[in-house]
Amino acid sequence: MLRGIPQIPPQQVTGPDAAGRTGLRFTPGDIFRGTVIEVRGGGNVLLLARGAKIPAFATRSLQEGQNHLFQVRSQGERLVLRVLEGERAERISAVRLWASGRTARAELGRILEHLSLKAEDRGLNRTVREVLVRLRERMPGMVYRGPHGDGVKWLARQLRDSGLFLENRAAQFLLQGKEGVFQNLGTSDLKAMLLALKAALGDRHPADSMTADLANQAGRGLQLIQQDQLLNLNAWKEGLGWFWFIPGHPDEGFRGGELFVRKRDPDDEEFFLSLCLDFSLLGRMDVAVSLHRSVVNIRILAENRDAADLVNNHLDELREQLEAAGLESGAIGCRRRRRDDPPWTPFLDAAGISGAVDVVT
Repeated sequence: MLRGIPQIPPQQVTGPDAAGRTGLRFTPGDIFRGTVIEVRGGGNVLLLARGAKIPAFATRSLQEGQNHLFQVRSQGERLVLRVLEGERAERISAVRLWASGRTARAELGRILEHLSLKAEDRGLNRTVREVLVRLRERMPGMVYRGPHGDGVKWLARQLRDSGLFLENRAAQFLLQGKEGVFQNLGTSDLKAMLLALKAALGDRHPADSMTADLANQAGRGLQLIQQDQLLNLNAWKEGLGWFWFIPGHPDEGFRGGELFVRKRDPDDEEFFLSLCLDFSLLGRMDVAVSLHRSVVNIRILAENRDAADLVNNHLDELREQLEAAGLESGAIGCRRRRRDDPPWTPFLDAAGISGAVDVVT
């Protein structure tokens, strides 16, 4: 058993599980409507859905007679559900913000590539070109293009300069009297560069299509960063952890990656992170990593058998790299994803899952 990594059933559930007892069949991602017909206390409720009564345990307050839209998060011995909407207003959760921006977030790499290609266009004024040149120079540290150098250090720099922490970094530099370092943010931080580009393009409605396109792309990039800033603010308040997106370029084999780091309690010795990596040829891979003191456990789920075999053939190299970094290899393995494996959700495995899970049957 991998300590800290959520376990998944060794095989698909075909017996009388929670769903099977009611005659219903669910798969992760299914959405259905149900009514709370009885609240029994202690979190126990009885749901009526698709003509069947489903006993469940609710992690949030539900009232008799309320009708809700549910989404299946995972299916196995227990059915994990999320209330998508109901008769009362829902607070904006980190999971909701993550899910609603997932498709748009995947376009960030293309947006940055499009902007950087305009750096030498003589049809733009000098100030705009200077900002675009700075962005182009920072592209190797912003968009992942393949293995190079120390991957951990690259990730740390990418997170630092991703724009998520611009306001916090600026405040720290100013409070410390480091005005010079503060000015350097405009040449390294992604959000700062996009803000500089918007300022250089001007606030007025652009007269030519090229300037209008650049302003639109810069605005879209800023919107994506600000949405993830709000996402992380909510996630931190909910006691979940940090999420960030790693842009990629599909033509070079990597569409993008999502990374979630669980927030640790002060007395917790274990570090946990999970990744969802989307490769153009290998498909999507979900990675769960736990680090307890110096022991690393890694579980990888691949979309198909060929991809799983390829990863397994290189696990010895991974173990060697971990040992070279002073870490001890624990349980490390890769297998093909099964139908009953829950979908990758960054905040679902955290200790405080109230923002992601509402009902367990």
